[in-house]
Amino acid sequence: MRAPLALAARLMIAALLPQSANAQSAASPAPEPDDPTRPTTYFDLRDLYQDRTTTRKSDKVQTIFRGNGTVGISEDWEFGYRLDLPLVASNAITSTDPGGNYEYGVGRPLVSAYLANIVSDRWAYAFGGQVHGPAASGTEFGSGNWDVRPLFAVRAMLPEISEGSFFVPLFRYAQTFAQSYPNSRPASNLQVSPELKIDLADAWFVTLFPSPDVRWNFGARASGQTGRLFLPFDVSGGRSFGNLLTSLEVSVPVVKDYPVYHLKIEARLCWEL
Repeated sequence: MRAPLALAARLMIAALLPQSANAQSAASPAPEPDDPTRPTTYFDLRDLYQDRTTTRKSDKVQTIFRGNGTVGISEDWEFGYRLDLPLVASNAITSTDPGGNYEYGVGRPLVSAYLANIVSDRWAYAFGGQVHGPAASGTEFGSGNWDVRPLFAVRAMLPEISEGSFFVPLFRYAQTFAQSYPNSRPASNLQVSPELKIDLADAWFVTLFPSPDVRWNFGARASGQTGRLFLPFDVSGGRSFGNLLTSLEVSVPVVKDYPVYHLKIEARLCWEL
């Protein structure tokens, strides 16, 4: 459990950072990194731990460098884009690592592009797609697939709960169109995030289902699979400091007929640029 403890420690250190220019910082809007209907330019640093063991040990610790940008098209339309580069430590048992020692490499890069339309102060929607590349350093650091993932999201602001609260269900579908490694299992699954963010006092917030980890597998059977559904209890909480956001996400499966992970912990620092 050293990896999860390290993640929590990093978040605590970030939360104790003093606010610079307190009054001005408090008045600045917080970035919304999980809402594609409001593209934002920011840099995101994430530490992610996943216990993915099924028939044999497979844990991953990832440091993910994420950059997001936006281009204004008109008063109501914006173009958003994103690039992920994960550095991975994995103790998966493989033919080259039968002892299950931690090995280090580059995981699966991701490129995303989408359009967002602001319909009103309450409503907005976004659509686009992602290309998820194969793990650069081998299948012990992620799948060898080239996946395309069309996505759609719609947002409803919920001032009835609190100012800044919103509900934004996101749907995407992962489909493999090419493979760099012949032993990779092709993907074909629906990924859903019924995200509900509730803003609290003093710039704190809590979010239910911040990640599209609800899965329904239509593709090849995974190791240990007994059904098609993966349904986690996924929650995050954090605080914004002006243009800096810190959060900690914890997710555990409720239904894992289609196994994705046994435990996920992710700490995040997000700077709006």
